[in-house]
Amino acid sequence: GIKGLYIIWNRIPGQWTYTADGLSYMAGQNGYLHEYIKFNRPVKELIIAIPSAGAQITDMHCFGEGRLPDWVQVWQPPCDKADLLLLPTHSDDEQLFFAGILPYYAGELGYKVQVVYMTNHWDTIRRPHEQLDGLWTVGVRNYPIIGPFPDLVASLGSTAETVEAVFQRALSVYEEEAISEFQVETIRRFRPLVIVGHDFAGEYRHGAHILNAYTLKKALELSGVSSYHPASAEKYGVWDVPKTYIHLYEDNPIVMNWDVPL
Repeated sequence: GIKGLYIIWNRIPGQWTYTADGLSYMAGQNGYLHEYIKFNRPVKELIIAIPSAGAQITDMHCFGEGRLPDWVQVWQPPCDKADLLLLPTHSDDEQLFFAGILPYYAGELGYKVQVVYMTNHWDTIRRPHEQLDGLWTVGVRNYPIIGPFPDLVASLGSTAETVEAVFQRALSVYEEEAISEFQVETIRRFRPLVIVGHDFAGEYRHGAHILNAYTLKKALELSGVSSYHPASAEKYGVWDVPKTYIHLYEDNPIVMNWDVPL
């Protein structure tokens, strides 16, 4: 009999239904791209109703009794309250610029680590899957929040340009206020003890990185002001973040030793 079903969708499917030995159930409520369903009893016959138009199953695995393989992603919902909130701009920034933080604090120490991306990559095929695979591999178990903002190539910069020039170009393609509201709502929702964010110079002068760090600096002040974005204040309350670390910040630098084996 089947005790577990692991489905990888090509896109967020929305709610969908399945019938297990003649009984119907609802799934997809959490909005996971990679979804694992555990059955209370062994199932002999399983019928899946493909949901909305455009949703497809790209991979499907059925499991019997026993321990699941490590690559099966049994995601937990986003944190109710985060020990650490990481705010990368794109999928891959969490591994490139904050590489040691996730495997150490989420994987090794088991802290509640929430990753919230500013942009999404729904216009690509592989990247959303690589995003989840990477997080799972380094020990993150709470499903990430994927921001509503597209990854716009016009926000790219170069080290030959000034930080201000790249920043202004990013402002021309992204709406600053919308990103500020998104970050303030994120802070209020997860009430983190610690936030980690991007270098103010955009790591390698990427405009979206610069904008993410700039709006975070503002959001840290605004998240405690109930008159700003009152809808999220009413829903989650206000929150004053106790501690924030900015990548490559010059004052009082802390260098993490990631050469220590896990």
